[in-house]
Amino acid sequence: MQWIYHVAVLLDASKIYVKIGDIFRPRLLFWLEVMSILRQVWRAARMLFFAAVTVGTHSDSELAQFLRDAHSFVASSYEAIERSASHIYLSALPFADRISLVYQDFTKLCTGLITVDAYGIGQHGAAK
Repeated sequence: MQWIYHVAVLLDASKIYVKIGDIFRPRLLFWLEVMSILRQVWRAARMLFFAAVTVGTHSDSELAQFLRDAHSFVASSYEAIERSASHIYLSALPFADRISLVYQDFTKLCTGLITVDAYGIGQHGAAK
């Protein structure tokens, strides 16, 4: 559960970052399900933030962007995900920012999701 803290202390973690991208990225939602069941969504949000900062200062910018998007995804839907793991798919993913890498990676894999169309709103997280 505390994997990112171990990665952060490595001197040369470049190979680990590749593994994070290959192993963790496609399993993010499953990990969030477990964190929800354990009532550790707050910890998931903190770990994703820490992972984004750690990876962003050392390596792959796309992986860092994915981790930032994952943190935003969890932070913006924290209450729903904490309440029930099924809300990851029922409400968090359909309402996620469409330019988010989390949305782009997972909506095509999930069938039967509701779709939400917003008019007059450019981006969910954009400040004007």
